Amino acid sequence: MLDSRLAAVIAVKGLKFCAQRSIRWPLVCNDLGGWSYSRGTDEIGFSNKGLMWGQKGFSLIELLIVVAIILVIAAIAIPNMLHARIAANESSAAASLRAIASAEITYFNTYPAIGYSASLPDLGGAAPCVQTPASACLLDPSLATAIPGSPGKSGYVFQVTGIANGGAINSNYVTGGVPITPGSTGNRNFCSTSEQVLRIQTGVIGPPVNTLAACYAYPIAP
Repeated sequence: MLDSRLAAVIAVKGLKFCAQRSIRWPLVCNDLGGWSYSRGTDEIGFSNKGLMWGQKGFSLIELLIVVAIILVIAAIAIPNMLHARIAANESSAAASLRAIASAEITYFNTYPAIGYSASLPDLGGAAPCVQTPASACLLDPSLATAIPGSPGKSGYVFQVTGIANGGAINSNYVTGGVPITPGSTGNRNFCSTSEQVLRIQTGVIGPPVNTLAACYAYPIAP
């Protein structure tokens, strides 16, 4: 950097340069021996080394063009992001039903006097989990508590219904999963039974299925 004495010398020489040429307002003399003229956002200036031209800020047209480009990019990107999120949520929901089916098998073998669990929370349990029929510690709490009315898991809520079929134990069950916000967090409903066959229905709005007949009405997943 220039020290103060050198800067003062340059400033004096610049002022002499301007004074010798009788530069007056609206021309502005600078300390380096040159002048500039400002008009609106445009500025033209001369120094003792030649002509220079600069422009300050952006015009309204330029700003509108930038905004239009941003809107076009957003119009393309946002739907793609939504579709990707829906696909990820649906994949997670299918995986959740498979996890529930696996937990139901273990529950059935652990508590033969009960059979399959009566509800989804029975398969989970809060940490530190102590295994009981009402808290089997077989599912992660984030899934075991993702019941209707809760924040859900990855955009879906789930429900497990134990079915006794007139017997003393739950010999079957129905697991249903539906998107929290159809069209936004998911487009497909899922269900499965003790057969462990994943079934999918598109365009159905409502709570998770809780009967065998309702689940069997869903087409089998490809």
